[in-house]
Amino acid sequence: MPPRPGGSPGGEQTCIAFTTADLDADHATLRGQGVDVEDLMGGDGTVPRMVFFRGLNRNNLLAVEER
Repeated sequence: MPPRPGGSPGGEQTCIAFTTADLDADHATLRGQGVDVEDLMGGDGTVPRMVFFRGLNRNNLLAVEER
């Protein structure tokens, strides 16, 4: 997804999210492949477990664990 006009790649919310049944496994795979991935978050109360990571073009992406 290209940046907004006047913006630069990376550091912006891209609104691209993926669902997963096993966030722990996907997180480990992403890290193992050298992807720029953050620590897991959420999972408390009404917020699902999730993690942000960056694609090759530095866009922020999101993986959310299905409940």
